[in-house]
Amino acid sequence: MTKALVIAPHPDDEVIGCGGAILKHRARGDAVTVVTLGCRMRSSVEADISEADYEMEQVRAHAALGVTGHVALGLPGRTTAVTHDLLMALVAIIRTERPEIFYVPHGGESDADHRRASEAALEAIWMAQSVYFEEHGPPLAPPRLILAYEVWTPISAFQYVEDISDVIDQKVAAMACYRSQLRHGPWDQAIRGLGAYRGLTARGGGYAEVFAVLHLGAAVAA
Repeated sequence: MTKALVIAPHPDDEVIGCGGAILKHRARGDAVTVVTLGCRMRSSVEADISEADYEMEQVRAHAALGVTGHVALGLPGRTTAVTHDLLMALVAIIRTERPEIFYVPHGGESDADHRRASEAALEAIWMAQSVYFEEHGPPLAPPRLILAYEVWTPISAFQYVEDISDVIDQKVAAMACYRSQLRHGPWDQAIRGLGAYRGLTARGGGYAEVFAVLHLGAAVAA
């Protein structure tokens, strides 16, 4: 069994960016933990939605994906920054979960929270491998793979393509669990469209997710 860790800036980013990959991990029997950095921001079209409703949306989405673990750090909206406290929290999670594969936002995202989440994730992965911060557990072995996913901004140069044709309906269903987000627009349809576009351009058909490869360990390369 492989352990994968997904670092998501906000609730629903894990579905949009790598929901298909999560589903395929789970089909193989792998464990997948999602770490959500920020809370959902409330807009004028969500005034009637309670905090409990927000939480249940993510619970249902993760059940649809088969996620095996979730940690919510609860950062207020639009406040993500690469702070000591955030890095220490991520190092502690990484050393506890000890994943072999990471999924993080790509550094070219137009959303500032996403860019800072990417920076914090990569810094924490590096820190977790060091001989420092022993209060958070023993150092992590070098990961097999670090993949960067797209949400707001398409990746201009990707190196890895995941065929998600057999799980696209499940991915769309997981996105539909975030009903508050669908009030802003048809995100469930949008991710089907993005998957079709990536499938056509990267594979010649079907549905796909694409990733930038930020680290490729010897075990994978062999």
